[in-house]
Amino acid sequence: LLTGISEDFNISSSQTGWMLTIYAWIVGVMSLPIMLLTSRMERKRLLLGTCSVFIISHGLSAIAWDFQSLLISRIGVACAHAVFWSITASIAIRVAPAGKMNFALSVLATGTGMAMVLGVPLGRLIGEYMGWRMAFEVIGLAALAITVAVFRLLPQLPSLTSSNLTAKV
Repeated sequence: LLTGISEDFNISSSQTGWMLTIYAWIVGVMSLPIMLLTSRMERKRLLLGTCSVFIISHGLSAIAWDFQSLLISRIGVACAHAVFWSITASIAIRVAPAGKMNFALSVLATGTGMAMVLGVPLGRLIGEYMGWRMAFEVIGLAALAITVAVFRLLPQLPSLTSSNLTAKV
């Protein structure tokens, strides 16, 4: 998608590549601080908020008017990414039936692998044939559908570090 983005904004591909570098740095650097800030939040609410930031940021990516606005929207996606991968394993373990925690983690790992093997090429195909903006729109819409499912199906999950649980333990 970088070529289409660089052509749209009339910048070099190497300049556009900084978008990936900045994204990776933000995910790496912000994971721990964001998790510390959100450690007492109820997990379903945190996941829904994270998904909302992800969806909104993808929508902004799709309508970016210049490279700087695209970069800012990708920073939102990176922050959502940092939180999402920090909480999904613990959520999967907590909602798994008794004796199925390992299976829940393996499903999560399989989904991650499938996203890389299938999602990246699919996103590229969409970007090549329908434009890079459509690739971001499709991701945002898919995330919206998943967020609705999470809203309906995931039970409330109090933070394990909340003062209520700490006092009971």
